[in-house]
Amino acid sequence: MERQPDSFDDLLMRLEPECADPQQAYRRCRDKLIKFFQWRSCEDSDALADDAIARLAQKISEGVEIQSEKPYQYMYAIALNVYREYLRGKRRQERIRLEWIPPTPVRDEQLACKRQCLERLARDKRELLERYYGSNEEPSKIAEELGVNLGALRLRVHRIKTELHPCYKKCREE
Repeated sequence: MERQPDSFDDLLMRLEPECADPQQAYRRCRDKLIKFFQWRSCEDSDALADDAIARLAQKISEGVEIQSEKPYQYMYAIALNVYREYLRGKRRQERIRLEWIPPTPVRDEQLACKRQCLERLARDKRELLERYYGSNEEPSKIAEELGVNLGALRLRVHRIKTELHPCYKKCREE
């Protein structure tokens, strides 16, 4: 198999000409990228460095030729794009965190009322609601065990909840 003149190993050796082999050049490039991300206070600089290298390798595999006299500029441009994506993700997470409104705590009388209504339900309906909402079980697995499709399961749960509403309403009015 004939190698392309601008393969990833060749690029690594152009980036680090004083290295003896591509593995050593890879480690040095990776270390430099890790420092690049650490200087910018990134939380997972190792993963970001790996992402930047993977993107560089992808570009090379797509046939992009890097003919710059300073190939590090190209590598750092990719790293800068990875860093910008990291910042966007971090801002998005922060915005979600700030916009999140904690659920209001359930008052004891509401809880007692709900328990009372659930106890009045038929056992199979109560168990279905408990499995659907109270466990970490996937709804699709529950549906499969019941021999119905997911839509039918959701309809059953909806009907049970509809059946509970008059009880909740009556209980809260008392």
